[in-house]
Amino acid sequence: MTPLCAYADGFYVVNLEGAVIQWSFDGHEHEEWTSIWEWAREVWLVS
Repeated sequence: MTPLCAYADGFYVVNLEGAVIQWSFDGHEHEEWTSIWEWAREVWLVS
């Protein structure tokens, strides 16, 4: 996984399939978006 952006409790990472995953420091995956474009629309552009 490649880190994309840090947030308070962890990172948003991109996996080999191109999905963006919200990964926390405790090792859990909390949310997933099918593409960086979907994540950008729903998370990054809103913040």
